[in-house]
Amino acid sequence: GYIKAVTESDSEFCMMLEHDWQFNKHLIKHSLEEICTVMKFKDLYHLRFNKRPNVVSGWDIGLAERKIKAVKGELVGDSWFDEFSYCETSVLSNNPHIIQTELYRKKCLPLIEIKPGSKGIEENLTHCGLTGAIYGGLNYPATVKHQDGRRSR
Repeated sequence: GYIKAVTESDSEFCMMLEHDWQFNKHLIKHSLEEICTVMKFKDLYHLRFNKRPNVVSGWDIGLAERKIKAVKGELVGDSWFDEFSYCETSVLSNNPHIIQTELYRKKCLPLIEIKPGSKGIEENLTHCGLTGAIYGGLNYPATVKHQDGRRSR
């Protein structure tokens, strides 16, 4: 289903979100337009929302914080924001994420292999030379919560 969504979309960006995730209130400080504009400006093909604070933990063995300062009209059209921070990582996770569709198709899709017992895109796209992004700077709180639909109804 994931591969089909990516290959058949005619949108410039896709938000990939499974049914059992919840966004934590008031932690996404930018509009979708602002997020996608930054992704295009910085050639980010995968930006995820994290289920834990943005710290070195789990598979995120190295994070590099990046900040973009923007002013009205220069980067985001009629929108305005003081700063946009994200962390670069070598982990591309299936947590809720936004992809820049065409760039993602070229860089990531060829690496995804469908096989029985697969654990998701992480299995193919982690620590393989790709650079993903996580919304928010270092130590930014978790922006999503996993309800784990396999364990509850």
